[in-house]
Amino acid sequence: MDIKIRRTNHWQIYSVTLPPSAYILDALEEIHRQDPTLLFRHSCHHGSCGSCGIRINGKEGLACTTQLGDILQKQDVIVIEPLRNFPLIGDLVVDFSPMFAALNQINLPLVQQNNQSPIIDYQRFEDCIECGLCISACPISGSNSRYIGPVSLAAAWRLIKLDQPHLDRSFIEELIDKEDGVWRCHAAFECSEVCPSNVDPAKGIMSLRQFILMQNINPGGRK
Repeated sequence: MDIKIRRTNHWQIYSVTLPPSAYILDALEEIHRQDPTLLFRHSCHHGSCGSCGIRINGKEGLACTTQLGDILQKQDVIVIEPLRNFPLIGDLVVDFSPMFAALNQINLPLVQQNNQSPIIDYQRFEDCIECGLCISACPISGSNSRYIGPVSLAAAWRLIKLDQPHLDRSFIEELIDKEDGVWRCHAAFECSEVCPSNVDPAKGIMSLRQFILMQNINPGGRK
């Protein structure tokens, strides 16, 4: 089978022989044996670390959980590109620094009180593996670099759901309730569509909007 890969400055086609049950990551490792200059990330091989996120035939996915056969049922050639909306380091490797910087602004606590609300209330947001697929798929992240993004907004909703009495909620007014915060989302729901952990960040964003309005926090940034 042929696999077309977006290299740093050009496209390159490789041929591999693998069964349909093999994964995209298996193909990338085989290609790397042919061409050690190919750059890509991987670690866990079972969808828990989020490091192997890429675009496969125009859609975001994890290389370690996407089977070749599933792609070849629809198209004859597999096309692999790096994630969008991140600075490119090389080939299939992007720089996640902007995503982590935005998450740091939310300031998720390392220590939590024991009197938590039922786990079902925020379990999905806890499952985020920070793979960056949602940012790559988000049309607003691609057109507005100031947008805080679905990862951070989902994390903010998780923090609010913890409902700890000592929680400083100033970040809501400073970061979330802004033109480039929760109100910038145009509800395309692409972020939830590609999330490999079923976090559903779009639902978190909609819940944030409802929370802000219910708390009578001035939505001055909404436009």
